[in-house]
Formats: sequence, C-alpha cells, structure tokens
Amino acid sequence: MSDAIYDSQVIIKGESFLACSNLQIVANNAPVSGVQYICAGGSLTLTAPPGPNYQWSTGDTTQSIIVTQPGTYSMFFNEGNCFVFSEHITVTQQGSIQTPVISQSGTSFISTVIPAPGLTYQWNLNGVPIPGATQSTLPITSNGCYTLTIYEGTCESTSNVECITNTSLPELQANSIIVYPNPVTGTSQIETPFASGTVTQIELIDFTGRIVWSVTQIQDNNLQFEKGKLATGVYVLKLFNSDYDSSVFKKIIVQ
Repeated sequence: MSDAIYDSQVIIKGESFLACSNLQIVANNAPVSGVQYICAGGSLTLTAPPGPNYQWSTGDTTQSIIVTQPGTYSMFFNEGNCFVFSEHITVTQQGSIQTPVISQSGTSFISTVIPAPGLTYQWNLNGVPIPGATQSTLPITSNGCYTLTIYEGTCESTSNVECITNTSLPELQANSIIVYPNPVTGTSQIETPFASGTVTQIELIDFTGRIVWSVTQIQDNNLQFEKGKLATGVYVLKLFNSDYDSSVFKKIIVQ
C-alpha cells in the first residue's frame, strides 16, 4: 500500500553544512594518530589545536583532556558553517608507572616519585614545559599552576595541579622559616628551607635597626638560638642564603 497524494521533503540550503579538513591532535607537542599506549597508573594528555570551541567524545569542552583509561577518543568543533573533526585515537594499556603527587615544601615543589634509572621528569607551568626543569624537585620562581610529568620507557604520568597565586618568593621563604618556640623565652630552634651545603647569614635586628646578633653557617636546616641577655621586645630575623638574590625577614618576639 502506498500514498501518492502526500509527499514530504527537507530543504537544505546550499553550503549550509560543510565538513572541513580534519584537525590534528597532539600529545607532548607531537602529532598523534592511530593507536597510542597508556600505562596502568599513567596518563596521556591529548590537545587539539586552537579553535572557537571544543567537543570531545568524553563530553569535555576544554582544549586538552587527560586520558587515564584505555578507549577511543576524538573531538570536533564548529566554526560558522564548518565542522572540523579529528581522527579517532585508540588508547590501549601497556606496562605500568607510578602516579606522581607533588606538594609544596618551603620554596620548592617536591614529588613522591623517587629518582631511578630510566625515569625522567618534566615540570610544567600553566601546562607549558619549563625549560631545564627536569629534576625531582623544583624551586618556585613565579605564580601559576604547576604539574609534574614523569616518563619511563613508553609510559608517562602527570601529577596533580598545585597553584601559587599572589605570593612572592621572599614571602614563600618567610612562611617556610619556622622559629619554635616563638616567643623566645630561653632556647629556640630556627628551621629554614635552604639547601644543605649552602651558606646562610643570619642577623637579629632590634626596633632601632641595630644588629644585636649575627652568625654565618654552612646550612644544615637547623639552628639553635639563645635568648641570652637580649632585652624583651620584638625583633626581626634577617636571613640571606647563597642560593637566592634577596634577604628573607621573619618577626620574632623575645620575652
């Protein structure tokens, strides 16, 4: 049975829907296609070229995604009447690697992953590799969001994100200097974040600006401070370390 009376049609305006050239996905600044490998505990960052918007097969709408599981990944964006599609990237699991966790320790970031043969590091600031930052620790030199990517053979894994905002290096150093007990009533300990083997000069300055006590030592991260005959009051502890260009100041109270 057929109906020859009622007909329907869909009208599509010419050039109103166009498929444009494929876009190229990159990983670690290198174009990727076909099959990519991911290790258990590892991750792979897939990045699309700049575009007006992003729609990944995972539902993400960011320029980059971090892949931690095997699967097939792709993305597209539309630009006016043009739809741009990527190749499908198949990610399979092969091998295993540790997942690094980074945290701030004084004026540096440290990682939970211990250096080992065949293991390499790359620190990143705001998603961009920091030139020469390939050690297990990283001095904090500027504001921004930091991550660590480790590589072992064909495996890689990226850490959590740690952000530093509106904090200067001297402030970081001052916050990481510990005097205890403070107020000082007898003997106190001064702990600093400076590297062992560096030279640290320490001065105690009273409210008139006069240096009332000073010492220079090869840094061992711990110094004993004696109240002695110091008058009760507020003092400033000034520290200069050979690894840095500026002095650090810490207020202490003597009782």
